[in-house]
Amino acid sequence: MIPIRSLLVAACLVFAGAVAAAGDVKRELGAYVVYLPAETNFDQVVERVQDEILAQNWEVLKVQDIDKGLKEHHNIDVQNKLILACKSQYLAQAIQFDPDVSMIIPCRIAVYRVGSAGQAVSGDPELCAGGKIIVGFSDPVEEAKRIGIGDSEAVKVASKELQAILQGVADHFKK
Repeated sequence: MIPIRSLLVAACLVFAGAVAAAGDVKRELGAYVVYLPAETNFDQVVERVQDEILAQNWEVLKVQDIDKGLKEHHNIDVQNKLILACKSQYLAQAIQFDPDVSMIIPCRIAVYRVGSAGQAVSGDPELCAGGKIIVGFSDPVEEAKRIGIGDSEAVKVASKELQAILQGVADHFKK
């Protein structure tokens, strides 16, 4: 089940206003995001995110097919994946610091497509026109603060490495 907070952050990002140039990692509303042009191949983006996670010595725990569930249960055709990732070394340190960190793990990286008006869309070229693919994650440092976790070095380092994952995705698609 997806936490409501994650859905709200995703919705806010869609309506956040200024769109970054393709490949720029931006901090918006307690999250880090990168915007890719609509014509970018969605499946290649999902694959690249997983490659970058592994390149940072993290584990890909699961790729959750949000789009398949929406299609199956609500007949909504969109492109939306949630990639669950973890680096057990940081998890071990963070849990020793404060076991409440368990409430914000694993780290989640969302990949989804929106149309020109910010609405969730499928890969249909007509619906994608003027839109973008958004790749982003809720900053674990901000999440930790929201639930009262102190100043954890492991959480800060995890946030920096997640930003590096996004930057790797951005750099790959700048080519």
